[in-house]
Amino acid sequence: MKPVWMVRSRQIAQKLSFWLALIGYDPHDHSLRHRIYLIYASVFMSIWAFAMLSLAAGGTATMLTALGPGSVNQIAAQISLLIFVIWFIYQLWQVSRRSPFIFSEEDAYLICQTPVKRNIVALSWFLGDWFSQAWPFWAIGVIFGFALVEPQLGGEISSSDVFQYVVSGFRALSVFFPLQVGLLALLWALGALRLQGNREWRWLPHLVLIGILLGAGGLIRGLKAPALVELFTPVWYVVLWPLHYPLQAAFSIHAWISGVLVALGIAVVGLLSLAIASRDLNLSRAAQESTQREKLAVVQQYGMVDLAREIKQRERLGIGRDPIRLPARPGLWVLLWKDILQSRYELGLGQIWNWLILLGTSLGFFLAPDFNSRLLILFYWLI
Repeated sequence: MKPVWMVRSRQIAQKLSFWLALIGYDPHDHSLRHRIYLIYASVFMSIWAFAMLSLAAGGTATMLTALGPGSVNQIAAQISLLIFVIWFIYQLWQVSRRSPFIFSEEDAYLICQTPVKRNIVALSWFLGDWFSQAWPFWAIGVIFGFALVEPQLGGEISSSDVFQYVVSGFRALSVFFPLQVGLLALLWALGALRLQGNREWRWLPHLVLIGILLGAGGLIRGLKAPALVELFTPVWYVVLWPLHYPLQAAFSIHAWISGVLVALGIAVVGLLSLAIASRDLNLSRAAQESTQREKLAVVQQYGMVDLAREIKQRERLGIGRDPIRLPARPGLWVLLWKDILQSRYELGLGQIWNWLILLGTSLGFFLAPDFNSRLLILFYWLI
């Protein structure tokens, strides 16, 4: 465990050093003046974060009040549940197709080709990559917690009300923290099962996609047939109860301690599942699937736009993928097949988003209420 953690701890420290450098702190400078500056920067960033979250909570409170006549606490719990479910489904699709464990080329030689305990490696890499997906949930929980305080104060906020904000935000954060850890660990456990030995579960992405489509289709059909909603409501209640109950407790609908215990239980189950599922983890396969993604993340972090574009282009061209089956018919059909393959690898979310922007600005030009708005939209459209 010590060699694995020595490598991983230095990587975590390097990531932390990058964020500390943004506020002008050098971890290698051990002078007293620099440490005093760290305390000052920590206090300043804490006050700034509290102010930004409070500002976002004002708009969130207005939104929660306008969404319906029901309880603001209940609406906040339902929106949080929806956010967790959408995030879980998206991550489920990702881990069914590629490794959640991201290794660099150095890791592939130092860690992945050595007889280390696989579950120790999995837990260490989970700890290092967990924060990047955790902090948005912390922010959402704190914003919702702050938003529940504002209707109680009636718009008259003073410095003495800071304690109420802190208590409400901490209540939500204490539930969001272990709940997100447990769900992410369960997802990584599924990714570890896909990377067992030399077996490759090619059917897993298709199975996950079918499940997502069936769930979405059932939801859309249920909106047209309320009887189906009533029929499947008890089933969905049982499935989503481990998520819904602690989220309700986070917003004072149920007892706080019981919600925290349920969330902690999910976290323990997720971490144990990850430790058990990663015992026979094939680290070499995980490294083969993730080294390019690690390079892309590093170059994007340091603003190397050209190199990031080159790495993305290699992925779109299919380097490292299975060969594509060519059509049996020769002649002109081969040229058509070439164009189809080229479009398939070059088409991405970025291009689709650009097309949607182009379509939106075109429609906005005709729907704009006055000439000045049309002129501004036309200028943007030309760019």
